[in-house]
Amino acid sequence: MLKLAFHNKFDGRTNKWPSAVLFVILLCWASHVSAAQLCLFDPKTDQEIKRYLPHQDQMFALSFIHSVSLTPVIDEYILQDEMIVQTREIFEAHGAGLPSFDNDVGATGWQFENGKFILEMERQFEQMRVRIQQEYKNMLHIAGQDIDLSLFNRSVVTLRACPR
Repeated sequence: MLKLAFHNKFDGRTNKWPSAVLFVILLCWASHVSAAQLCLFDPKTDQEIKRYLPHQDQMFALSFIHSVSLTPVIDEYILQDEMIVQTREIFEAHGAGLPSFDNDVGATGWQFENGKFILEMERQFEQMRVRIQQEYKNMLHIAGQDIDLSLFNRSVVTLRACPR
């Protein structure tokens, strides 16, 4: 166990308060440093395009208009141990590529709330390829930002959890 104490040269007493404060600062710094960033890469060259720092909860979302049902879809994720973990998919209508049964890959539960299907899940990815078309409004939502992915002028990007 790490024990730090500061000796007061004026009266000879040992003060442990600076040690406690230092420990808290180090603990906060370690938790901040160990968290991941979301990195976007060009899949052809594997060159990094952009990094985003999520809030402390490590959450982000991708939204788009489904190409068949033409209704909005929101996929929610967290960054965890250098992995991307999909936690929910929210949609209004079933369409090609959307989950349609209880034991779909990674599914942990279903809800229907306020006219939307909500699939709870735990689906892990080392990386994800996201196809982008301006008419389908592909958006990244992270740390209070709404980023239009079509502004990167690419038809596809790769997402990865990157260490800071």
